[in-house]
Amino acid sequence: MMVLEESRAEADIKRLGASLAQTLLEEDASATAELLDEGFVLRMPDGERIAKEELIGLLTSRQIRFDSLSLEMGSVHVYDGQVAFLSGHCGGSRLFRNQRMSGRFAFTALCVCRRGTWQVVAIHRLEGSESAVLGASSKQ
Repeated sequence: MMVLEESRAEADIKRLGASLAQTLLEEDASATAELLDEGFVLRMPDGERIAKEELIGLLTSRQIRFDSLSLEMGSVHVYDGQVAFLSGHCGGSRLFRNQRMSGRFAFTALCVCRRGTWQVVAIHRLEGSESAVLGASSKQ
């Protein structure tokens, strides 16, 4: 019985990851906010921490925009049916704070299930092959 619950939870986490990628690609700040826990934090490779409110602000102000975004889900580990750890790779092209970026990087994400709904609590963006694209024009 526990294996079925974990298997269902793993599928829920993968759907959550895919939904988050889709809302970011669509620049849907409201839908993105619903997928993130109130205490959400995005940790960048340089140690910068971006809280939920700041990330939603970046989306709303179009300081972060994705031209393309691909998500490769790795492993999902579910603990007690309420906490999950997802790892994988993300790739694509985006504008972030007026700098064009493209490439691929690894990530880890922590998710929690509260009242039957999974949300992302934290994403740790790891170093990767992503780099600034000099002289590239941005998508308007």
